[in-house]
Amino acid sequence: MKVLIIHNQFNDRSGPETYIKNISKIFRKEKIDHSFFSFKNENLKSVEFYNELPESIVNLDSVNNSSNSYNLNTKLNIIKNSFFNNKVYNSLEEVLRIYKPDLVYLLQFHLKLSSSVIDACKKYKIPIVCRLSDFNFVCANNILLRDGEICTKCLTNNINQIKYNCLNKHSYTFLDFLVRNFNKKRGIYNYISHFIIPSEHNKSILNGNDPFKNKITAIQSPYLSSLQLNESKYSKNPIFLNFGRQTYDKGIDVIIKSIINVENDNIKLKLIGEKDDYINNNEYLDNKKIISLGKMPFSELREHIITSNFCIHASRWFDNLPNSLIEATSLGIPSIIPKFGSFKDLINNGMPCITYEEGKLTEAIEKAINLDESSYLKLSNATK
Repeated sequence: MKVLIIHNQFNDRSGPETYIKNISKIFRKEKIDHSFFSFKNENLKSVEFYNELPESIVNLDSVNNSSNSYNLNTKLNIIKNSFFNNKVYNSLEEVLRIYKPDLVYLLQFHLKLSSSVIDACKKYKIPIVCRLSDFNFVCANNILLRDGEICTKCLTNNINQIKYNCLNKHSYTFLDFLVRNFNKKRGIYNYISHFIIPSEHNKSILNGNDPFKNKITAIQSPYLSSLQLNESKYSKNPIFLNFGRQTYDKGIDVIIKSIINVENDNIKLKLIGEKDDYINNNEYLDNKKIISLGKMPFSELREHIITSNFCIHASRWFDNLPNSLIEATSLGIPSIIPKFGSFKDLINNGMPCITYEEGKLTEAIEKAINLDESSYLKLSNATK
């Protein structure tokens, strides 16, 4: 069997890219022939058809933020390519002829590669399985979160993204709206054979809507650790950790305030990862309990993970099982998680952890601090 994995970009950036690396490891172990299709970048130079890959006309991470600096011709090309990217279509056609995959495993493509990748697969009658890492199919900002609250209005009518300017820039929000409705009108998503999502909870949100009806399955994301397991060191003054995106939707401010509210000046909270403006300007970052280290290579992050005692999570959105939780748990680091969204799947499946109700994170942290050595080691060893 031959599988072609398609994704907007293969950079070492976030959850989907980590997922792809782990899926590739599994495919290699199972001797499944697979390759990759995306815009050209350094990480794909080993692909046998690298010269056939398309090139992006702009930096994919800055399309929205940098659009004012583009000339008129570039802006028009971005708009046109968002609906249908002919260069991507032609490149993928050639790759499909060369590689002849039996299956395409599709991840993110909206606005960048565009739905032209589906058209190319349809032409050659190659089935597509699409993995959903967030709610991009039904939500302009991907996370069903607006003004700090869960919002599912676009599940029934995506005109709401225009009403609430969900991408915080009217021109880009309107473009996103038009592209979504263009793809919906021509029914291109109906060609996708099946969808995979990491959470039963999040599957239940999408299951009744097109194009997911009767063809969506929840499969938890794999994590294959090459790290040495934590030796489960107990401490009366534990180190708490949160790593990954340090953003408002991840509830980092809730974690910071909850740690500060604990009446123990000897505990520490390490925050590791890229911060958004809201968190970067948070006055509580100056507290002596908080150690904010910013983004770092995984070789450095590894040591901080295995020398911590607990990993804390407080996402405001229906997080699709964050990699940081899977990674920490795989290494024997117990997690503190909310009884919310997809986290409930883990709790219901018996994941060893400390849980909390909304607004009760401080109490959960205090519970973690008050564990005796035997209880901590039992919890830590159960996660491995």
